Amino acid sequence: MSDWENVRGLASLRYAMNGCSGLVSLDLSGFDPSSLKDLFYAFSRCKTLDTIYADSTLALRSGCSGLGAFYKDIKLKGGNGTAYSSSAYGYARMVIDREGQAE
Repeated sequence: MSDWENVRGLASLRYAMNGCSGLVSLDLSGFDPSSLKDLFYAFSRCKTLDTIYADSTLALRSGCSGLGAFYKDIKLKGGNGTAYSSSAYGYARMVIDREGQAE
């Protein structure tokens, strides 16, 4: 059982960690995003967040949205070195950074 069992069926992370301070890494291992619909500014302005751990199979469901999900998370980087971009900080960035992947 993962720590994420308690939030099974979660539909929204709207503003969940917006403006968090001191958060350096986030472990989403075991999180099931199949019911997730909304990531609106979920992790935005977490200026110290640099790493998010997740299962290699993590994938958002069709219809999930989230403007600004990683807005101003300037230290956040992917495992393949993908860096934060001020032009791409929405929910679509919540993907596993794979070797050879063009970001």
